[in-house]
Amino acid sequence: VIAPKSLLLQLSEYENLELPIYLKINGSDIIFGIIEYVEYIDHLYIPTSKFFDLDLIENEETVITVLKDIPPKAELIKIKPLNEEFYEIQNVKTYLEVWLKKMYITLTSGTVISLPYRNMSISFYIDGLNPADTVSIYEIEEVEIDILPMDEYANKKEAIVSSLVSET
Repeated sequence: VIAPKSLLLQLSEYENLELPIYLKINGSDIIFGIIEYVEYIDHLYIPTSKFFDLDLIENEETVITVLKDIPPKAELIKIKPLNEEFYEIQNVKTYLEVWLKKMYITLTSGTVISLPYRNMSISFYIDGLNPADTVSIYEIEEVEIDILPMDEYANKKEAIVSSLVSET
């Protein structure tokens, strides 16, 4: 999420403020994190896909809840690539650290995420997380990432993706 700098000033008046700020929109289960505060804006900016997942309407007021109890820091991420192009990546550790940090602040077990690669996206299934089912990956450099083989999963890819699409 990109937020107005004025929001940071308002939040800084509270005691025990920890950065990054985690929040929920309209009481959804999706946990967002504010990655940047910008002057000269007066709205929150969220990824377009999440905007539509939450059935939001542009310029309509929504309830934003700042979380006091933040997700625990990730210790382990078990991730399965869903695209064969993943195996073309030269430095997988750096790729995952850079793009996970840019695109996500939390991960939830059992979800499918996408990360950019060249002129496409590579999807990943979050197979497991420690110490909880939803974790913060703000400090991704300190997290152990276990890449599970795609082979056993290749045939299930479309079934999982289509089941996630039908849930929305």
